[in-house]
Formats: sequence, C-alpha cells, structure tokens
Amino acid sequence: MQAHKEIEILGDYDEQDNEGTTITIEGALQAPLIHISGGEQADEIRLTSNASVTGVAVIEGRGASDVISSAVENQFLNPVLMFGDAVAIVYDRDNRELTSVTSEAPASTATNQLTNTGRMAVMVGGTSNDTIIGSQFEDWAIGDEATITFVTDPVALNVLSEVRSLEGNHGTADSIDVGDGNLSLIHI
Repeated sequence: MQAHKEIEILGDYDEQDNEGTTITIEGALQAPLIHISGGEQADEIRLTSNASVTGVAVIEGRGASDVISSAVENQFLNPVLMFGDAVAIVYDRDNRELTSVTSEAPASTATNQLTNTGRMAVMVGGTSNDTIIGSQFEDWAIGDEATITFVTDPVALNVLSEVRSLEGNHGTADSIDVGDGNLSLIHI
C-alpha cells in the first residue's frame, strides 16, 4: 500500500462493539506517516517479518491491555514507534512533515506488551506495568510516557531527532528486556 501523504489503519473504528481488534500487516507500507491504531478494547497489532515500512510507522494500542509487535527489518530513517496507550500526533499533511508523537495520559491501569524482533523500534509502554521486549539490534525502550520529535532533513522527510521521557504520569513497575544490541533505555 502506498500513499503520498498518509496511511491510516484504524481498528475497531467508531467502537461499534465490545470486542478488541486484531491487525496483522504482512505487506509493504509506504507513506511519510503510517498510523496504525487499535480501539478502546484489548487489541493485537502485528507487523510481521513479511511486512516492510518506508516512512514513520506509529502504532498505538489506545485503551485496554494491548499486544503490539514488530518483526520489520527497517532502519533508523524508517522507524517503527510502538505506544501501548493513546498518542497525539502533530503532522502537517500538506507538507508531509511530522513534528512529534506524544503519549496522552489516559490514567489507564491496562498493561501492554510491546515486542520488537525486527531491526529498530522505539517502544513506549504507558502508565501501567507494561512488558517491553526488544531485539538484538537497535531498540529504544521507555517504560512510561514519552514524546518523540522529528526534523526535516534535506535528504529525507521526518528524521527522528529526540526521544524524551515525560514527567507526570508514571505508572507501576515495568518489565523491560531489550537484548544485547545497540539500545537506549529510559525507565521511570
């Protein structure tokens, strides 16, 4: 799937039932912003090893206890950002420029599981006791809430610039195992 400005994949759109959503991506996604979102119930969102991402992929679980995983062989210029809870995305669609992705404080007690077995991911748990499991490559893991900012480079749109933990809603103890690769760990 290819789009000039944005791809949105929304699970459980309009919350018509009380069931969670399963979203499995096995193909190529290409857009400056790829936004994949679950609903308010417990969701499972997977990017398989057959998937590819060109652009910034933002996956948000939203409400309940979610399971989010990525096995994508992406690079730093095409990051996968996984958030257990809801996010606020600042994106200029006309210019295709992503400014930031920030956790929204849902005061949720739901636990999330975020797993990366692919090349590179930024994983942000949420306010509850989450489980974050990384690969042997490049992972950035934040136990609670974070904001991620981007800059526009002359060569590439939307280059990851900063990952910063947010003060405020810090949840209970998280379990973080990021493997033996190049990693950054922020756990509050």
